[in-house]
Amino acid sequence: GIAVDSLHFDLWFARANSRYQLEDYAGAVHDYGIASVIDSNSVDAAFNLGVALEKSGNPDGAMTAYTEALARDSTYADAHLNLAVLLGKNKQQDEAIIHLEAYLELDPDSPRAKDVENFLAQLKRR
Repeated sequence: GIAVDSLHFDLWFARANSRYQLEDYAGAVHDYGIASVIDSNSVDAAFNLGVALEKSGNPDGAMTAYTEALARDSTYADAHLNLAVLLGKNKQQDEAIIHLEAYLELDPDSPRAKDVENFLAQLKRR
């Protein structure tokens, strides 16, 4: 039932967080992946999966996970930012610009806003 599934999600998500904190990124990827399947609406599971994939050296997988997080919630500012950075590194400036602008629109008072504005200006000059 629903209670069992939500309990399973919480356990996998908590274990993934623990593994991430221990810098066991492969283990975190595994557990966030399972949590993300158990709760296909969890934005945090998809986003954290992206972060763990990025840390484990899989930027393509991370971009897919960030895209999935945004499909689950298009207002998740940090998913826009992380995806934009990877797109920028991947020479996909136009797509990166779209996500940087979305980030700034969603979180204009972010402590990172000035850096994001600078990165945006840099991409627009290319």
